[in-house]
Amino acid sequence: MSDCSMRKPILLLVLLVLVAAGVLLWLRSGHEIKPPAEVTEAESAPVVARSPTPVSLTNESEPPEVVLTFPADPRPAVQKFYEFARAANLYRFDPRVIHYFEETNRFGTDISFQTPTHGVQVLNGKVLHVISNMDSANAPHDREGKGIAAWHSCTGTMTEEEALAATMAILQAINDTRTMEAVQKGKRTFEAIPIHVKDPNGNRVRVIPFRTIRLYDERRVLCVRAQFRMGETGSAGLVDWFNNR
Repeated sequence: MSDCSMRKPILLLVLLVLVAAGVLLWLRSGHEIKPPAEVTEAESAPVVARSPTPVSLTNESEPPEVVLTFPADPRPAVQKFYEFARAANLYRFDPRVIHYFEETNRFGTDISFQTPTHGVQVLNGKVLHVISNMDSANAPHDREGKGIAAWHSCTGTMTEEEALAATMAILQAINDTRTMEAVQKGKRTFEAIPIHVKDPNGNRVRVIPFRTIRLYDERRVLCVRAQFRMGETGSAGLVDWFNNR
């Protein structure tokens, strides 16, 4: 073997030693690879989204009850009507008087007036007739039949006894003892006519929007007619009243 061939392994060995020494010096100079930092238990826990603190629902959060107020109208006939309206639970009632007419005829003092929702007749200080202009069965101002569009929601019920009780309660509240005594021995009739109307989806539904009770005296003369409009669970209010006693 020649001297040249023997020198090559020696040079390679020296080169490897030099490279290893250089790496060692580089690591000692501060460039060593650091182990990963320890992760605490709190940092490793999953992130949980917290919902806002719930607000307790009390009576204060419920919508306030609507209390009907009556205008300070000094006319006796209007005040008599307001007395009746407080007792009768008129359906969708606006008490403002917008038209007023008074005349004297052979029957006495006949007064008629209109509110935005109802027509009223007061004869000799007694409320003779009250009718809802748009929401009764034969609404006088609903010539286009707009009220019928809401009849699909009249799913509540009212029995004859319930209608009688509601009517007598009105008479008692307005202190009409004369009429109450007159109908004690008379007959009564009850009307609940089913009809078919369309709901907002166009489906045909069967409902009974109104219950009408008529009370007669013992001579079979009509004394009181009361018509109630149904809501979703029961009577929603009075829509037609006639007291001829």
